Amino acid sequence: MHLRNAERGSGRRIFGSPDREVSSSKALISILTLLAVLMLLAVTACGQASSSRGQDSPKKPAKKEQAHKANPQKAAKKDHQAKDKAAKTATKNKEHASKKKSTANKEPKKKQQAAKNEKKRPLPNRQQASVNQHKSTPASQSSEAIVNPPSDPTLYLTVPRLGIYNDTVANTNSDAVMNQEAIKLPSTGFPWQRGANTYIAGHRLGYAGTQSYYQFYNLPSMKPGDVVILKDANGNTYTYQVTRVFAVTPQDVSVTAPVPGQTTVTLQTCITSLTDWWSIGPAMYSSAPSLDRLIVQAKQVSVNPA
Repeated sequence: MHLRNAERGSGRRIFGSPDREVSSSKALISILTLLAVLMLLAVTACGQASSSRGQDSPKKPAKKEQAHKANPQKAAKKDHQAKDKAAKTATKNKEHASKKKSTANKEPKKKQQAAKNEKKRPLPNRQQASVNQHKSTPASQSSEAIVNPPSDPTLYLTVPRLGIYNDTVANTNSDAVMNQEAIKLPSTGFPWQRGANTYIAGHRLGYAGTQSYYQFYNLPSMKPGDVVILKDANGNTYTYQVTRVFAVTPQDVSVTAPVPGQTTVTLQTCITSLTDWWSIGPAMYSSAPSLDRLIVQAKQVSVNPA
């Protein structure tokens, strides 16, 4: 009895235990599979819900559109103000650019005007004196150009039209000296004296072997504008331009007087008559005091210190 019961009991343990284990494993697998399917269905449902929510939910309108919808008049006013501000800014920028351009254009003009004013501004005395030394000194300033007049009154005459170059001019009224060379009347002024009339006389025929020989023979050919140059013993030169060529009688001594308003040199020689300046008559050989005089006057135009 006991043996049969034991065998039955052990048989149940031997043959009944594996069946239970198999059933438990299958049940566990079924549960896990079911959970996995449920989780998969849940994830799929969430994805579809999110997708449909994203498609169905409308986008939020922009702030500007919200403002327009909330208060159209106020939004329109702000837009108008913004446009006005932008227009004013553009106008200011344009005006600034125009002013800048105008200033740039005016700058060269200001410099040019400043340069003109600088030219017009009088130079200091020393600078002005330096400039004047490089220019021809006008006749009205001739006496100021020579600070120290020469102690020797001898002059030297140049008349290109007559072919005369550095002929000696003695300060005397001696006829004997005049037979040798030209003379300056001592009673008349010197070229370094302002307003003076330096009066020089010479022979038309003269004497062979001397400077007087045919010295002023061609004096009648002189014309206004011709040049006469005097040089003093110190080497200062005085340039003149011819203004008048005319004839006078021997009694007309007014030609030795200064000419108002200018510094003058006068050249004189004898002629046959007032109306005949070229003919050589018999009286020309005797130097008769009755002969008429041909006068050439020239105005001092420059002084060049040595």
